[in-house]
Amino acid sequence: MGRLYVNPRLGHLKIGHEPGTTMEDGSVILIAVNQQDVASTNQADILRDLDRWESLAPVEGNPTYAFEHLRMIYLPDGLLFEDHLERRWQDATGELVSEIIFPSRHVAASGQASLTLHPIGVPHLPLGEHGPYGGYGGSPPPP
Repeated sequence: MGRLYVNPRLGHLKIGHEPGTTMEDGSVILIAVNQQDVASTNQADILRDLDRWESLAPVEGNPTYAFEHLRMIYLPDGLLFEDHLERRWQDATGELVSEIIFPSRHVAASGQASLTLHPIGVPHLPLGEHGPYGGYGGSPPPP
């Protein structure tokens, strides 16, 4: 099992993927940090403190970092309208993005903090219609 990301202090956790199950071999995982969201920046800063992230050249004027196959970009104006971020990253760096992670904090209806996973996009809108909170209708990401 290949390692996706495990800090040495968390080495007992088996976080990874089987060879050939990612979208592209040699691709990177991009962590898109919302500088308008304290939870997003706190999570990103803690990740950067856990390991030796290398500072990279800015992408579109935004600070970027690398650790192994992970990349991180700090975006100043939120994330809702950051369309085609994977294409923009590839155009700027030449690296193919297989996944994008958007760190944030969510609370369940019960009031408990929760970890939620959901696809980007707005598949319930007509094809091509721009969503009121970003994204385009009828264009969910591939599985």
